[in-house]
Parts: sequence; C-alpha cells; structure tokens
Amino acid sequence: MSVFSHIPTSFVPLPPQSAPKRKWRLDFAGAFGFVAFGIFVLVSFVALSIFLYQMYLQHTLALVHKDVQTTQQSFNATPIQKITTLNNQLIVAQRLLNTHITLSRFLDTLSADTPKNVHFTSLSVVVNSKDGTAAMKANGIARNFNTLVVESRTLEGNKDLSQVVFSDISVVNTTGNINFTVSGVISKKLVGNFSAVVNGMGTASTTTTVASSTASTQQHTTTTTP
Repeated sequence: MSVFSHIPTSFVPLPPQSAPKRKWRLDFAGAFGFVAFGIFVLVSFVALSIFLYQMYLQHTLALVHKDVQTTQQSFNATPIQKITTLNNQLIVAQRLLNTHITLSRFLDTLSADTPKNVHFTSLSVVVNSKDGTAAMKANGIARNFNTLVVESRTLEGNKDLSQVVFSDISVVNTTGNINFTVSGVISKKLVGNFSAVVNGMGTASTTTTVASSTASTQQHTTTTTP
C-alpha cells in the first residue's frame, strides 16, 4: 500500500496554548447616548403633560364661560330695572323728607307744658336755616292769672325753650279770661327733619298730647328765613 508523500508519517503533539486575556474598558460613547436618550424621553413626557394640561384648562374655561352666559341670559332685565327705579325713588323721597321741617316734637312739648285752663288761638313759627333754631310766637287765653302764672313758669323752665317772654296781657271784661302773647326761641332739638322725628319717637303718651295740642290750636303758620 502506497503512502502519499504529502501526508506526514509522524504526529508530534504540541502543548496546549492559552487564549489571550481580554482587557475591559468603559464605553463612554454608549453611556452618553443612553443618558441623552433618557433626557429626551423625560423632556418629551414633560412637554406632553404641559400640552395636555393646557388643553384641559382651555376646556374648563370654555365651560365656565358658557355657564356665565347662560346665567346672564336667565336674568330678566325688566325686574332689575324696576328695582333700580324704585331704589332711586326711595332715595329722592328720603332727601325730600330730610329737608322737610316738622314741628310735632315742639307741639308735643307745648301740649305737655300747657294746663287744661289754657289754650292757644294762634301759633307762628319761623325757622332759622342758619343755626337750626326757630322763633315762636303764640296768642292764647288763660282762665285766670293763677293759670297764666303756672304756664309762664312751666315754659320758662323748659330747657328746649329760651328767651320766653309773656306780653300783651289783658283781661276780657265779659268772661274774666286773660288774653296773652308768648314768644321764645325753640332749640334745634325740637325743630328737625323727618328722620329726626322718627328717631326721636318715644312713648305712646306723646301721641295723645299731640292730639290735644293740635285740637286746642286754631291757627298754625310755619315760615323759614333764608
């Protein structure tokens, strides 16, 4: 059997050879790419969240605006206009009443200070617009001198009346009654507007005395000085 000349006739085993060791090193390019990708994902998520929140706010604002328009349309303009007109009328009426002089408290005081045997035939009151006081002058008839003295002392002792003067005292021959004239200055407290009268209303007895005073007064004139 022939043997090919290119095939070795002997085999010499070689010692095993170890594989070369690999050296590990950091891949900075890969790490940077990973971080950049994470930042991109985070920024995209934040941008998407902001966009969605903006859309939500716009939708909510549109709903609120629609509700406001619906509420405005539900109001009827006619009742509101009537209420406004009524309010203006009340304001004007209050102003007129505040400028209107009332003498009910003075008549109340005069009636309380007047005895039963004295009555007035005329009464004139002139209001001084500068200081708020008023000058009064009244003509009256007393049953006798004793009654007239009581009336004089009572009016002179009234703190709301000043400069009280009795004059033109005369005796009626047929009846024996005493005619007299009394004048004085009424304090600002008793000469006030409607609001002052309402705020100063007190006891129920004053209503009765006012009625008796107005019944005994036959003439009542009120004027105002500039």
